[in-house]
Amino acid sequence: MIPAAIQLLGHTWTVVLHDGYAIAPDGDECKGYCDFERQEIHLNATMPESLLWHTFFHELTHAVLYYMGTKLCANEAFVDMVAGLYAQALKPLLGKGRAPARVVRSAPAKPSRPDGSISQTPPQPPRSRERSRAGTASSDLPLRSRR
Repeated sequence: MIPAAIQLLGHTWTVVLHDGYAIAPDGDECKGYCDFERQEIHLNATMPESLLWHTFFHELTHAVLYYMGTKLCANEAFVDMVAGLYAQALKPLLGKGRAPARVVRSAPAKPSRPDGSISQTPPQPPRSRERSRAGTASSDLPLRSRR
């Protein structure tokens, strides 16, 4: 079963399942995205089980690399390869089931500040805008990553 939450460096990350594409705050539809500011991993719960796990590991890899402060966090090919290897290696250990103990949402999370900007929280590695759509470039580290 996809966990409801995970712990990374003493921080609790919540997993949010959507009843369709995860809608990123900028309106993009995606299989999943990682919100570093809110410490949330958002996933499309309607995907086949194997793709759901792969996407979970993909977003988890973004979160781990973010905490490590490495620009590899924005390298979609690297992140996806690591996620695929974890999904394959851990497949025999993964439980069946889609729903963690978390409310399924279809609307994007609201910005942190009233003016719509996003506040930063430590650690603060380099930033970028990256998307996991084919042919889209990445630069530094984003506050939100998408698959």
